[in-house]
Amino acid sequence: MIKSQSENGSKYEIASFCDLQEGKNNGKVVSCKVTNTISKKGEVPAKFACVDFKSSFAGLSIYHINDEIYDSIHDQTEIYVADPKVKTIKLQLGPENIISYMSIQVQEPDKIYIDSQKVQNVFSPS
Repeated sequence: MIKSQSENGSKYEIASFCDLQEGKNNGKVVSCKVTNTISKKGEVPAKFACVDFKSSFAGLSIYHINDEIYDSIHDQTEIYVADPKVKTIKLQLGPENIISYMSIQVQEPDKIYIDSQKVQNVFSPS
């Protein structure tokens, strides 16, 4: 992992998907590129398939945002997520056919940077 320091002086470690554990990963930042948009405008959460710098794949789900997020995120967009929350999603396709994948779940959109810019004006109205 690479150590980095944010503008406000807090320290983060740049992590790959493999460095993350189930649950909240405080003090870590995951960097990834979007490979595919899974959801459509109007769907919550906004869902994307992403790849990290070690070529590992994960799903990215962003909650509490409005449709403007789709104008900012598209294929090849670089995204940074601070303090990422990880959940393993399991799908049973048959009696002995279970697949699973890592999902990065973002409940606080202000923890996201898109192409090195902090996310702004995409919060969903309450």
